[in-house]
Amino acid sequence: MAKGLFNIDTAAHQGVKENVVAGILGAFLFALGGGLLYLLLAQVGFIAGISGMVAVFLAIKGYSVFAKGLSKRGLIISVVIAFLVLILAWYVSLTIDVYKELSELYKAGDLAEKPKFFECVMMTPMFFKDAGFLRAAIVNLVLGLLFAVGGSFALIANISNQIKQNQQYAAAQAANNQAAQAANAAANLPEQTAGAVGNVYDAAYTEADAAANEAAQAADDAVGAAEDATVQLSEGNE
Repeated sequence: MAKGLFNIDTAAHQGVKENVVAGILGAFLFALGGGLLYLLLAQVGFIAGISGMVAVFLAIKGYSVFAKGLSKRGLIISVVIAFLVLILAWYVSLTIDVYKELSELYKAGDLAEKPKFFECVMMTPMFFKDAGFLRAAIVNLVLGLLFAVGGSFALIANISNQIKQNQQYAAAQAANNQAAQAANAAANLPEQTAGAVGNVYDAAYTEADAAANEAAQAADDAVGAAEDATVQLSEGNE
């Protein structure tokens, strides 16, 4: 698949194992772009699936770049991370609302100290005790996640199909390689068999020749011994 900003490399790089840990880091870093978009839209009172789709796409993109490939496991991890980033953006958005509310109270003189944003991050859960605040926050979160699912469903399905096709292609290549190796082995079998037969013949011929030489030597030794015995016998008779 061609690479580019709006394309995702779903095929593992040849000879490189998918690095899940690096992929998780890449998915998180890239997904922050979608979380930022969600945060900006939430501040103007607008909830749209586009932020969720962007977060999912960027998370998958970041995973594939950092992990050097993308499997179905990587796809699932990327989607989960994207939704966690959206939840984080939702919480930051609530914190901003709390900070604005406390700042207004400070300006009106109803608050002794000027609020600090970090303190508001820690204080936001306290506002969940307010039923109205909690209900509005949960509604916004649920709607944001539902819109994100709807907006990214086609993207996830398309990438999942790409991964499946890549796996099928890789399996077909592996089968073709195995078939080619088997064909080469079969083609080389007659030559290997002939070589083995020749080696056996050479070994047998060498052994037979050595045995014949030994037998000839033994015969020569026997003749020599017989001649010596005849000479000794003749000398004894004299």
